Amino acid sequence: MAQEAKKKAPNLAAIKLLGAMCLDTNKILAAQADRSLYQKIIIPLCDDFSTQGFHVVNLILAALIQQSATLIADESRQILDNEGLQSAVHLIARLERIHSNAALSARHKNQVRKITLLSRVTVGADLAITSIIIQRLHNFFPDIPITLIGPDHLSELFNQPFLCHRLFDFNRDKPNYSRMGQWHKLKKMIDAEHSSLNNDEFLFIDPDTRLSQLGLLPLAPEESTRILPSRLDQATECSLSAITNSWLDVVLGETAFTYPAYDSPTGPPLKANRTFTIAINFGVGNDLEKRISLQFEQELTLALIRLGRTRVILDSGKGANEVKQAKAIESYVHEQETRHDMQDSFIRIQGSIATLASHIKNADLFIGYDSCSGHIAAASDTPTIICFKGAPNPRFQVRWQPQNRSGLTSCLEVGQKQFNDEERSLLIRRIIDIASSQFQQFQ
Repeated sequence: MAQEAKKKAPNLAAIKLLGAMCLDTNKILAAQADRSLYQKIIIPLCDDFSTQGFHVVNLILAALIQQSATLIADESRQILDNEGLQSAVHLIARLERIHSNAALSARHKNQVRKITLLSRVTVGADLAITSIIIQRLHNFFPDIPITLIGPDHLSELFNQPFLCHRLFDFNRDKPNYSRMGQWHKLKKMIDAEHSSLNNDEFLFIDPDTRLSQLGLLPLAPEESTRILPSRLDQATECSLSAITNSWLDVVLGETAFTYPAYDSPTGPPLKANRTFTIAINFGVGNDLEKRISLQFEQELTLALIRLGRTRVILDSGKGANEVKQAKAIESYVHEQETRHDMQDSFIRIQGSIATLASHIKNADLFIGYDSCSGHIAAASDTPTIICFKGAPNPRFQVRWQPQNRSGLTSCLEVGQKQFNDEERSLLIRRIIDIASSQFQQFQ
């Protein structure tokens, strides 16, 4: 249905029917409707990263916002009516006005006294996009406080004294449609940040986030709002980090390319014994299409240990399934490799994002799938090998390629296919060859 929607105007009556079904008292039916609406239609349109997909998904989301405001929350309905946004057409027109008025006026720059920035919700996106916005805004407005709103991982990654964190739980494990009815709570939080300021005294930055339904929700006055157009066509295909920098050049009226970064503690000095340290993480969040197989992960981990003078640190990931997977890798390694120094050669860890970040920052090489860990590694300037599986199109892979200051990120395109024994062995050999090259430089 997503492919059909890109070719013509979407059937909004069918979209609204799915939206209503998301609220059905039959939980199985509601879950299936929510999955069909988001996993089969909305997310593929967003992942297309095209202007055509952008326009179609805006039509769909705007219709759902209006519907949910009526079906779920009276407060949301009242906000929309007070803002004169009684229809989907009004919401889309508002978004287009904001996009067309990106550059800040000289007067607005001089008047700004406070900045509020939304999270992109996921760790990887907050590193690839939000971290750049934080740095650029602080460099341009060094004396202006910035309030960062979003999940609790923000406080683990970004700890600068000019930042103020406000927790807004996106409830990623809850049905997508039901979360739409909670946006009035976010608006109240944002209003409280600016209650004593005029519209030209604050700046509200939306990095094209799910918190705002990709910029369609009226969370702040138009003149105070700037929204990153991350899903539009680009003259030259480039990463989301590069797109963010180009947009900020327009908003701020200056050119100053900035790389992703984070402020997490560096942790223990793992390089002190001069053993070549490899950090690996096979987490994929909820997107199983990114994963190759447990057998691949087990065989690759063992091959890395057998490189020689190496230490392999396996992060257990997040959630019961990823921890179970990491334990299976650990068991396999100990069954296959019984030498006495295994304690020095292999360790499985489990902890917070900050713990993972500290290990990656102190490693000599990181290996994993397209996930938050790859973006942490790139932001750490740690040489990185990414197995990029499950990309729905080539543009998606380019957009989400981690931006590494040192240029030492190798993205291995492995498509969406299932691997046979020979293909799996060849991929492992390819990764080991890159790792061996890094090992030689280390020595």
